[in-house]
Amino acid sequence: PNPNPNQVGVPSGGRSQAAQRRHEARATWMSSPHVGRSVGVCFLLSAYDDELPSRGEGWAAEAEEHGDVLLLQVAETRALLTANTRYSNFTKRGRGMPTFKQFAFFRHAATLLPRVAYIGKIDDDTAVNLRVLVPMLRLARCLPNVLMGSVRWAAF
Repeated sequence: PNPNPNQVGVPSGGRSQAAQRRHEARATWMSSPHVGRSVGVCFLLSAYDDELPSRGEGWAAEAEEHGDVLLLQVAETRALLTANTRYSNFTKRGRGMPTFKQFAFFRHAATLLPRVAYIGKIDDDTAVNLRVLVPMLRLARCLPNVLMGSVRWAAF
């Protein structure tokens, strides 16, 4: 059984800005004593993103060192879309819309973690206050369906 009753997926990427965001998350909110005890956290990366780094380089080195990277067998949204989308006022491919990586993570979690009480997604530039969130989730356990957080018009 999974020791973490709550799981959080954090979509991220292979570029240096995303690596900096992962570093900042590990140094701040992921240093909470809840991480690894009552909350599992993993960064979601695409197995098909541009190039896979060699072992011990880039995010592969992070994955080996921290053990918090989940490599999903799905392409990045920008690789799947061929035209600019309405979500970005037709200026970019997929900017601001849910990613295929997010869908893959929720499918993965539902299949492999059926006993996890809560499964969530946050962006890699978000700071989570687990000291407040974890007790709120405990209080909500008796409710049949819970949606917590803000939902943007482009969210799911």
